[in-house]
Amino acid sequence: MAAKDFETPANIFAEQAVLGMMLIDQDAAALGLAALSEQSFSGRDERNVLVFRAMKSVEEKRSPVDLQTVTNELINANCFESAGGNDYLRQLLDVPMSPENIEHYIRIVNDQAVLRDFLMKMRDGILEYRKAGEFKDVGEFLARYTADLTRISGKRSVGEFRTAEVVARAVEKMLEAEGQRSANGITGVDTGYTDMNRLTHGWQKGDLIVIAARPSVGKTAFAINLAVNAARKTGKPVAFFSAEMSADQIMKRIISSESHVTGDDLLAPMYLDARRKAQVASAIDHIATYPIYFDDTPNIRLGDLLAKARKLKGAHEDLSLIVIDYLNLITTEHQESRALEVQQISMSLKELARSLKVPVIALAQLNRASDLNPKGVPTLANLRESGSIENDADLVLLMYRSDYYQNQAQGKGAQNGEKNYRERLEESVEQGKKEVGDKASMSITEVRVAKNRNGALGTCYYLFSKAYSRFDMPDDETRRAIAREKNEPMADPEE
Repeated sequence: MAAKDFETPANIFAEQAVLGMMLIDQDAAALGLAALSEQSFSGRDERNVLVFRAMKSVEEKRSPVDLQTVTNELINANCFESAGGNDYLRQLLDVPMSPENIEHYIRIVNDQAVLRDFLMKMRDGILEYRKAGEFKDVGEFLARYTADLTRISGKRSVGEFRTAEVVARAVEKMLEAEGQRSANGITGVDTGYTDMNRLTHGWQKGDLIVIAARPSVGKTAFAINLAVNAARKTGKPVAFFSAEMSADQIMKRIISSESHVTGDDLLAPMYLDARRKAQVASAIDHIATYPIYFDDTPNIRLGDLLAKARKLKGAHEDLSLIVIDYLNLITTEHQESRALEVQQISMSLKELARSLKVPVIALAQLNRASDLNPKGVPTLANLRESGSIENDADLVLLMYRSDYYQNQAQGKGAQNGEKNYRERLEESVEQGKKEVGDKASMSITEVRVAKNRNGALGTCYYLFSKAYSRFDMPDDETRRAIAREKNEPMADPEE
């Protein structure tokens, strides 16, 4: 068998898929550059080797790997045309694969490389045998080539395992990419609130975030604010599943929040004066540009929710956030016990976040036992129906409004350490009422980050206007007072 008759195995489509995903996604580029080398590519299509070499060179210069930087590198190396030019780079970008699947295609490329090495070593042994005619020591010959074949087969990943070196290099590149993208300290989806961003650095890919509160505290309104903030600030799609309210009802809340026209007034639009009608019209024009997708199926089944989320992700690769209102209303096929059902739901939502690499915010109900806590302040133990919610969540936010428990708080006053900033918050509420009228129903809401798997814990304070379904941060002076009292650094003011 002559060498020219021997064609080494290769999967050209997998090579193209990997390169295309690396061109459009920084995380995919980090994984590809950590797990592959030039030798991983077959050379059957020399253009793939040249494009990867350019990516490696861009990375060594500490620049982000993207279409422009790779194109410039190919031009500087005088191999732009040899690499296929603009036509081939566009072809790579058009490969219909999600960057979330890059590890699968990396394994295919690496497996083909291992197979090529294996077959080439076997071929070399056969050619050496044919050339020699016979061996004086067959055992030595077999031992030598068996050792070589064992070494080559050891290069293949077993199952889903990756070596510490591969993982460390991938994380190193991700950190470098995040450092370039997040000068403001936000590495995930912007929450819209600087204090919350300081604690979380934004909603992170793959995280399950649970927001829990007693009924009527404002968790749905807060979730709507977060969804709107994400869509407005990122310009990327947001999915909003509402098992309790219709999409029309949610939209009225958004319009009220954006227009500063109360929800009550929107119930009777025929009585709106010209100024407020103009405010509503302007708000609707802006909201219409927000890429928010609603599903208001009541008591949605878990399987349907997961399928719809994956379908939306397939249609919109840049899906930035999934919001679910709320976890306790999702149903499953089997209902042996509600605790087991909730456990299945929380585990599935966590897996959804990880597999889609999208943050998932799920609202949850606190049990009535929280009413018996001092001043009604909730704890993680008050998550209703299953402890698995706390276990599966990466972040747990607990919402609390003191006016919700006025009957318990009357006459007790504030703690000495809280007096200054609480007085300032009360003054902010009173000032807000004077500006927009008592019907604004403004109150102080605390959102406590009670669990943060990868970050800090702390409490954020917001002024909640129930009439507008709107959460706003207190002014800078009040926030500075809070920071002083709690001996915490103050986040930079919102831009």
